[in-house]
Amino acid sequence: MATNRSAGGDGVDQDRLAIEQARKYAEDLTSMYRVEKERREELERAQVDMRASEDRYRQLFEEAPVMYVITEHDADTEPLVVDCNTAFLKTVGKTRAEIVGSRLVEFYSEFSREQVLRSGGFRRAPEGVLVAEERQLVGSDGQVIQTLLRATPMRDGSGRVTGTRAMFVDITEKKQAERLLRESEERYRSIFDNSALLIQSCDPQGKFIFANPAWLETLGYSELELQAMNVFDVIHPRSTEHCQQIFQCIMAGEEVGTIEATFRTRQGDPVEVRGKVSTQLADGQVVATHSYFEDVTETKKMEQQLLRAQRLETIGSLASGVAHDLNNVLSPIMMSVQILRQKMPDEQSKKLLARLEANVKRGASIIKQVLTFARGGEGERSTVQVRHLMKDVAAICEETFPKSISLSVEVARDLWPVSGDATQLHQVLMNLCINARDAMPDGGSLSMKAANVDITQERTHMGLTIAPGSFVVVTVSDSGTGIDEEELERIFEPFYTTKEVGKGTGLGLASVINIARNHGGMVEVSSKPGLGTSMSFYVPSDPDAITDAEGSSLEALARGDGETVLVIDDEATLRDVTTETLELHGYRSLTASDGAEGVAVYAQHRDEIQLVVTDMTMPIMDGRAVIRALQRIDPDVRIIAVSGLEDQRAVAAGAGSGTQAFLVKPFEGETLLRTVHEVISAPRGEESP
Repeated sequence: MATNRSAGGDGVDQDRLAIEQARKYAEDLTSMYRVEKERREELERAQVDMRASEDRYRQLFEEAPVMYVITEHDADTEPLVVDCNTAFLKTVGKTRAEIVGSRLVEFYSEFSREQVLRSGGFRRAPEGVLVAEERQLVGSDGQVIQTLLRATPMRDGSGRVTGTRAMFVDITEKKQAERLLRESEERYRSIFDNSALLIQSCDPQGKFIFANPAWLETLGYSELELQAMNVFDVIHPRSTEHCQQIFQCIMAGEEVGTIEATFRTRQGDPVEVRGKVSTQLADGQVVATHSYFEDVTETKKMEQQLLRAQRLETIGSLASGVAHDLNNVLSPIMMSVQILRQKMPDEQSKKLLARLEANVKRGASIIKQVLTFARGGEGERSTVQVRHLMKDVAAICEETFPKSISLSVEVARDLWPVSGDATQLHQVLMNLCINARDAMPDGGSLSMKAANVDITQERTHMGLTIAPGSFVVVTVSDSGTGIDEEELERIFEPFYTTKEVGKGTGLGLASVINIARNHGGMVEVSSKPGLGTSMSFYVPSDPDAITDAEGSSLEALARGDGETVLVIDDEATLRDVTTETLELHGYRSLTASDGAEGVAVYAQHRDEIQLVVTDMTMPIMDGRAVIRALQRIDPDVRIIAVSGLEDQRAVAAGAGSGTQAFLVKPFEGETLLRTVHEVISAPRGEESP
């Protein structure tokens, strides 16, 4: 009985143990199920996260504004496209099916394909990124699209590159902007380098930053010299203060408008400029100034010449009025001298009258020179003996030049006559002598020589060319200060003078060369500083010309035979001496003090009057109106027009055919009588010389 109970107890324990093991196994199974469930849930969550991440990547990949392309390849194959985003599809105008599986280079331009072939594909950067800096894609419309390519490698487990992830950034607009900027810079550089303006830039202290070629060439500096210079180094002293004030105004931000200044070249010569200055700002401060100047040196000279020409024109107008009045004064004196010579035949009286006559003629010549110079023109040509001109000029020099200057005159005995304007030739000799005098402030020697010369071949000097032929050359030499080479090239320029202000106009030698040109001649100059100057004036000669005969005396002239001459002149003195001269030589005279009175007298005594002598410049009714009125009364009227101004000759001729002759005041009595005789004696309708 006892044994059975023991066995029974063991069985209970075993059952209990089995139950315990079963319970523990069940708990283990439950734990394992729970772990597996959690693992599965975690895996599901990871898969969801992975799908979400892939969706986000795909969305970013597809919607990115840059172009993405994924390729695969190995060492023996070219990259094949396995994927690309929408931006790439739109750019090349293809579908994904058309692109996937294609070679990437198929979408490149011909130029980029050649690049790939030459370079062997991508080049590896140090960080392992594969880079091909620029590639050209061909767009859907066939246009080339500039891109910047950046690629990273894809590797397998062994590290071998199996493909690439490539990113293309469209830089077409950037490249176009760069091209436009480059073209703009090239245009600016071309304008800068080729502009005739003087362009310069300076920092706020006035130090040069740069200057264009025109600036460097005009002022004579090199780019290397410019680097060490300040803007005030090239300002002429006469403009320094003015430019300093302008510079201060510019730096203070004030408007200065158009600027005029004087620059100075490397050699010290002045250069007149006109232009504007702009400022470059940074944070409201001036960091640079840019200047654009025009070289107006020649313009300034022309402006000055224009002002002087206008002044000369005014002087010419004034000279005409003065000349008219002076000639009216000189005319009665000249004719009175010749009347007195008849009434006072003694030698002493003749000498006094000869001196008086010579001075009257000299005064008339001076007046004519003033008019010729002020009004220009070639003047009246006639046969001239240069020896007479030289004698007259020598007399003036001896009377007016300092006694410290010795004068010598040498004239060839057989000197040829010339055809020219005696007044202008006289002016040439006087100008040359005056220049010689001014070159000898402390005295010296002055010589005038005249000779015949045959020129066998064409010669050119000082811009004038003369053809072969016969010439009379007058040489004026002095022992004065001389002229250096630089000044020698400019001495014939209008208004150029080396004399002090107020002592020269710069017109003397300009007139000389102008007269030489008008006469078909030229001027030669030889000079050295300290050794004096020699100027030779060439004028064409006329060896076969017959010089003017000496004027005949009043007694030898043909006398009148009681013919009546009407004298119309508002100058009482001239009117009286004219009538006295006529009446002393067999003519009757009637007079009128103005044009209207003259016409009335002629109408009253038409049948008696054989000739009318009328002044051209009178009050109430001038000479032209008188001539026309007389012709309406009598178409066959004979008229001698008289004026102190040479330009009235054309006015008289244009007034009508009744004007047979023209006399320029002052004239000698014999000239008047000869002209009166010729006009009265000439057949009707013929004009007297």
